[in-house]
Amino acid sequence: MEENQNNNLSNLSPVPKGIRDILPEDHQYLTYIKKVARHRSRQGGFRRIATPMMEREEFITAIHGKNSDLVKNNLYKFKDPEGNDMVLRPEGYSGIIRAYLAHEMKDWPQPIELYYIEPYFEFVPQEKKQFYRSYMEFGAVSIGEKAAALDAQLIYLAHKILQDLNIESLFQLQINHLGCEVCRPKYLMDLENYFVGKERSLCFSCQEKVANNPHYIFRCHEEDCQILSELAPKVNNYWCEDCSKFYNRLRSYLEALEISYRENLGLVGKYDFYTGLVFEYWDRDQKKENILLHGGSFDEVIEKISGKKIPAVGFNMRLEKAIKAMKKEKIKVPSKDNLQVFIAQLSREAKKKCLQLMISLREAGIKAIGVLGKGSIREQITLAEKFKVPYMIIMGLTEVRENIIILRDMKVGQQKVISYDDAVDVIKKLVGEENLDTYTEGELG
Repeated sequence: MEENQNNNLSNLSPVPKGIRDILPEDHQYLTYIKKVARHRSRQGGFRRIATPMMEREEFITAIHGKNSDLVKNNLYKFKDPEGNDMVLRPEGYSGIIRAYLAHEMKDWPQPIELYYIEPYFEFVPQEKKQFYRSYMEFGAVSIGEKAAALDAQLIYLAHKILQDLNIESLFQLQINHLGCEVCRPKYLMDLENYFVGKERSLCFSCQEKVANNPHYIFRCHEEDCQILSELAPKVNNYWCEDCSKFYNRLRSYLEALEISYRENLGLVGKYDFYTGLVFEYWDRDQKKENILLHGGSFDEVIEKISGKKIPAVGFNMRLEKAIKAMKKEKIKVPSKDNLQVFIAQLSREAKKKCLQLMISLREAGIKAIGVLGKGSIREQITLAEKFKVPYMIIMGLTEVRENIIILRDMKVGQQKVISYDDAVDVIKKLVGEENLDTYTEGELG
């Protein structure tokens, strides 16, 4: 039976569709992006939060709406052992909203400013160009206060992170305002009336959205849908006085912060629950077909869930897209994974001494590796070359007896003899203090 199971497993695809492994090369980028995001977030007073990998399906449905594409088609659903309908979290806002309410964060000093760097899950059809169903996302939210200056600060955070990653020039900030609970209903009514009767000119997916979510049509990439969207009523003609003032203040703050932007009155944001401000960073070449970062206000969401009127604004960014953009720009990121020393041994007695030396080097902050097998010296040198180490230590029976090592410079192919007892200090100088991988007590916390 076990043999048959193994044979069945061998026929499976090694990687499920839409799932990808993050290999060491990409992890270097991922580590760097996380470092930049954490640094800029802390500067802005944002604190990190982590929410559970799963949420109740009814909660996600309440936030996004039962007619949203996310709820109807893109959730990973399952039942837990108690029979509860659960989903893998599809985005970061929902968990934060639940946590805000569950922990009564309204009693904390406002605004609550939080950021997250977590994996998320969304079922995406294979026919889409990028259909990752598991992805890493960085996001930031501000909850509890409403002011154009706060929204501008949030956009500035996103702007600075893209600048630090050296990819800001590849993307253009698009902004719009969707109106508020006072002026938005009239706009949505006129928008629906505009599309009614034009269904035959829309793609099948957009035809279904006319009555429940006409905004969806603005997101469509089909040419006919885009043409009709461009001719649709413009949201700025419906803004109330408060919305006009808010939007103009936001623009003035962005200009004061020297953040360039493009007004896009057809921008509606990725999620149906966005109201008020929406913004996205579009690829300058691929436009909205490649959106790196999106955000906006979701003031009405918390009120719908809890009955309490609590303003909220946020953004999120797919880290895989950021990595792709950095590679496109041929940006190299610093790596702490590069090995510095390879230790080779040629006898049983040398193996023990090499093991002790390898541990001493590591404790000193030097990244050292030693296979300590039975390979010949030629085989071990070849292996050291594959690991691309700058230095190699060689010890045989003679070196053990004389308490010395052979230190080989792999770049120039030269070697010299030094005392075993001086090896750590000598190699530390060669590697350089700035390149040592060390930490002080308590740093890991």
